[in-house]
Amino acid sequence: MEFGRDLFGDWVIRRHWGRIGTQGQYQELIVPSKERGLKLISQWLKDRARAPARIGIAYQVAANQRLDLCDLDRRIG
Repeated sequence: MEFGRDLFGDWVIRRHWGRIGTQGQYQELIVPSKERGLKLISQWLKDRARAPARIGIAYQVAANQRLDLCDLDRRIG
């Protein structure tokens, strides 16, 4: 997931997913505020934390170059 402002100043969440070795897919979502974006991201991360129970394997972080999400670990933990 990526979260930040676009060239027009809108808050945008971009989610990437797919199998290793493929181009994958992505979805962009414009949110009305930074707070709403952080809330959505924390909800999605909570859903992903339940992956072992749902699909038998945990999700893995592919890259973490920049994490300016106001310490999301505290928000979801």
